[in-house]
Amino acid sequence: MCSVVPRAGGLNPGADLVVTGPDGGELGVLRLPAPGDGGRRRYEMQLPDGTSLVGRRGTVSAWILYVLLSPLLLFYNVASLVGGYGGPDWHLPSRTAWRAMGALRLGLAPLKFYGMTDKYKVRADRLDMRVVYAQAVLHEWDG
Repeated sequence: MCSVVPRAGGLNPGADLVVTGPDGGELGVLRLPAPGDGGRRRYEMQLPDGTSLVGRRGTVSAWILYVLLSPLLLFYNVASLVGGYGGPDWHLPSRTAWRAMGALRLGLAPLKFYGMTDKYKVRADRLDMRVVYAQAVLHEWDG
């Protein structure tokens, strides 16, 4: 298993969280999103081999789909309010893909979160699963 502890700076937005293994060795570093990130919060993951992965809530493709479908969502929400089926069901895109910092954003992402199904897809050959689980908990907790 693993444990997650704050770096010397304490647990505050923008602080580093260190993921350690049972032997105390560092498995990775996670960074909490800084305040003021707005709707596209930035999640960072630093791996021991020097790889930095960055994920922003709401991928470009998810936002394009959201804009294209928003008239239908508006119609659905108005119809459900008028019909008495309940309150509005309106969510901003939350799909997140962690990719190498500075990459062209093309190709397969090592870690993805799908907001519609609340599931993660992991390329286990590229990431330590303990760091992935810690990132998933932080992502869900912050969300």
